[in-house]
Amino acid sequence: MDASATTRISGLVDLNLADLRAEYEKVFGKPTQSRNRKQLFSQIARQLQGQENGADPSGQPTLTVDLKKHPRQGQGAGRSKNTTREKTGKMAAKGENRKPVPAVRDPRLPKVGTSLERTYKGHTLLVRVLEDGFEYDGATYRSLSALAKHITGQIVNGFVWFRLGLPGQGKKSA
Repeated sequence: MDASATTRISGLVDLNLADLRAEYEKVFGKPTQSRNRKQLFSQIARQLQGQENGADPSGQPTLTVDLKKHPRQGQGAGRSKNTTREKTGKMAAKGENRKPVPAVRDPRLPKVGTSLERTYKGHTLLVRVLEDGFEYDGATYRSLSALAKHITGQIVNGFVWFRLGLPGQGKKSA
């Protein structure tokens, strides 16, 4: 490989993503959609080596440069560490006042105030549906699965165990 190709490839390490994309367009004659610095560097280096040697670039070894040790890596590239993504998809700095997202009630759940009846090991169990959970035997549970696990001692799908969704099963009017 000629010194000019080596010099040009070594200069790629100092380029930011936008400059690497511009260099890709110069070398290949078409724009790229890639936003991966390492991949762009590798493709450009391979192409430059192939052009220099007059051979098929896909079979040529690439110049190895450790991008992880380069001081530019991670500085200003990508998302800042002190930002978080809200459920709306917008970025917000940590510590900003954010309105809580209202919880959406699962449409599979029975209406609030409904009583669920289930016979288990010869006993009839009555569970009352609350706005924020389920009441059984004086205790409140956040989910049907948590309640079913408490009753059976096993991890169980609460909807299946209480037979919700099956015609004529599980629900009893309040």
